[in-house]
Amino acid sequence: MNFVEIATSAVSILIPYLAKVAEGAAQKAGESVWEKAEAIYQAIVSKFSEDGYAEQTLKRLKEKPSNEERQKALVGILAEKAEEDSGFAKQLNRLISNAAPEQPSGQSQDQTSTGDHNNNLQIGGNTGDLTFH
Repeated sequence: MNFVEIATSAVSILIPYLAKVAEGAAQKAGESVWEKAEAIYQAIVSKFSEDGYAEQTLKRLKEKPSNEERQKALVGILAEKAEEDSGFAKQLNRLISNAAPEQPSGQSQDQTSTGDHNNNLQIGGNTGDLTFH
C-alpha cells in the first residue's frame, strides 16, 4: 500500500471541500461529492484528535486550502499516520475509492485550431473508430 499516494489523494479531494468551508459556503454543490469529502475530513479529524501537531496542521490547511506548503505538510502527516495504522490506511483508501468520480463508458475530445500552421494530433490508447474533420 502506497501511503503517500493515499495521503495525496485524500488531500486533493479535501482541497475544494475545505475551500468551501473556509468561504463559509452554506450551499453544497454536488451533494454526494460534498458528503464523500466530508467523510474523509471527519475520518482525518477523528484520527488526529489526540495529536496536537496533526490537528494544527489540518487547521492551518483549513484556513488556507490553496497553500501548497500546508497541503504538503498534511500529506506528510497523513502518510505517517496511514503507515502507523493499517486500519486508518484502509479506511482512507475506501473513502477515496468511494469519492472517485464514475468513469464514463466512452471518451470524446473536441479540439479546434484556427489560423495558419495549427496542426494538432493526439492519439493514444484508442479503440474503435477515429474520425478526423
